[in-house]
Amino acid sequence: TGSITTMTAQSWGNALTLTTDVGLTGSGVTLAGSVDGGWALTITDAGASALRGVVGGTTPLASLQTDAPGSTTVVADITTTGGQVYRDSVLVEGDIALGASEVRFAGSVDSSEGASAPVGLSIAGDAVLDGALGAERTLGSLLISGSTGLESSVTTTGNQTYTGAVVLTGAGSVLTASAGDIGIEGALDSEAGEANALTLSASGAVGVAGPAGAATGGSLGR
Repeated sequence: TGSITTMTAQSWGNALTLTTDVGLTGSGVTLAGSVDGGWALTITDAGASALRGVVGGTTPLASLQTDAPGSTTVVADITTTGGQVYRDSVLVEGDIALGASEVRFAGSVDSSEGASAPVGLSIAGDAVLDGALGAERTLGSLLISGSTGLESSVTTTGNQTYTGAVVLTGAGSVLTASAGDIGIEGALDSEAGEANALTLSASGAVGVAGPAGAATGGSLGR
């Protein structure tokens, strides 16, 4: 395993190829170029880190993790064969696609102040949304192609599409599309034994195509 630790900022301007699992620890870690290689990347930064180049575009990384507290700005697509775990808040600067076996957001996700308009987020794989999405600066749209664990709220101007099953892990989740549709194409259930509630608010159509509250112990609350 390779690790680089600094007391101050790290700025990587060129393309990087990982040849082993890598850990970067600093106060302001910025990867400006592309990152490739079938290994794990862990960023430990209590300040503001940034991934400005495409990650895993040529050779997907094994996994990607960031720590809390702090924030991570994501500007381009990220692809991993394993999971992506963002423990800090995430700021999305442009329309991006995340591809992974599972993407977990432990903190908030918002359009960044540098984005010219609310940004679109697409996730190819399962997603666990523990933090609020678009609560501070709304997202443009959200597409999740796998299953979704939903604990908090999701706010977009445009469409929200959940193609897999949605499981409510929080007591009162809210989905809001101020100028779009909300579509849940798979089953909708509460975490077993919790009877969690979901509020859907959209200017366009709202649809739940799969069974709702039908799983054993997964009935919905009010």
